[in-house]
Amino acid sequence: MPRANHSPRVVAALVALCGLSVAAPAHAAGADASAGLPLTVQRERVRAIPLDRARLTGRTGAPQIEQRGFRIHGLPVRGAFETVSVDDEGRDLKVLRSVAPERDPQLAPKDVRVAASVAVARAIEHRKTQGSKDPGVPRSAPEMVYLMILGTPVLCWEVDMPLDLSGDEPSAPTVYVSAATGRVLHEREHVFASKAKVFPANPASTPEAIEVTLSGIDATEAGLPLVGERIVSYGCTLDIPYDEETQPGWLDEDECVPIQRAFSDDAGDFFVEVPDVRYWYVHTDGDDLYGELSMYYHAERILHTAQTEFGVVGFRCETSTMLANMRYRTIAVSYPDLDFGPLNNAYWTSKCDYDEEGPTMLFGQGS
Repeated sequence: MPRANHSPRVVAALVALCGLSVAAPAHAAGADASAGLPLTVQRERVRAIPLDRARLTGRTGAPQIEQRGFRIHGLPVRGAFETVSVDDEGRDLKVLRSVAPERDPQLAPKDVRVAASVAVARAIEHRKTQGSKDPGVPRSAPEMVYLMILGTPVLCWEVDMPLDLSGDEPSAPTVYVSAATGRVLHEREHVFASKAKVFPANPASTPEAIEVTLSGIDATEAGLPLVGERIVSYGCTLDIPYDEETQPGWLDEDECVPIQRAFSDDAGDFFVEVPDVRYWYVHTDGDDLYGELSMYYHAERILHTAQTEFGVVGFRCETSTMLANMRYRTIAVSYPDLDFGPLNNAYWTSKCDYDEEGPTMLFGQGS
């Protein structure tokens, strides 16, 4: 869904409901409105995600995705992150996605107004209002954090609740309680599976997209690409110029550049816009995110079926790399109907080493 454009007045009103007012924009070194302390936004590496078999086997020379978190006044900022591609020496290649604090927090840790014990009581009470018959007690002591709300870091108590089986569905949420007002600001569920909406088969025979659960992928937060246990999915773009130094060695200067642009949301789901394939310009769009998602779902579905229904115990490639919307920069034979080629073809290359040899499967633009 497109991001909402909130006016400054709406932002101020919503943040005020959390017990805070909107302060000045955050800078690398600014001033906290309440504490008068220098504000330093720190980045820290959270995890590294391998992109191909070479990385999984420890061989050098393969790029990877690195996810980073933020800290302010030494506290983690929940909901703020950067997803960056880095080379084998740890140098940044490209910031793929960034959600960073846009404003200074009003409260510093020393300005906390609500005790941890009060936050625990509020979290338990909140769980009961959500239908829990037995919320239990937190798994650990509450942690003081900042929670991103409309670009503003809000000082909170982070309360991790235990696994609760008393409701209709299992639940093990983290509850965020304002350290200024004691209000419950957010609840993050940890018991879920990554979901997406796809066409079950060819949209001509199954024109209604359905919600499915993605297998083989462990996405529990925002900003993670489609990197599964067996499948890695890429789209392809003509917007990035060819660069021999930073791009895979197998890539030709006349070809589109592989890129991952379908990222998980806050719930770890991969909902992207489902194309209306009745229109030519829609289902031949080389930059749609659905191609990247659909390719992952159906490839993983094939491997899962082969393993569970036909007893296949191993596959040629430990990790199969899929490339959607493959096309060239030169004019296609089918011009002017299509600016670039190929169209409506898929190719299995039998290659397992993405970095050195290329993708395992190529899907032409529109296929």
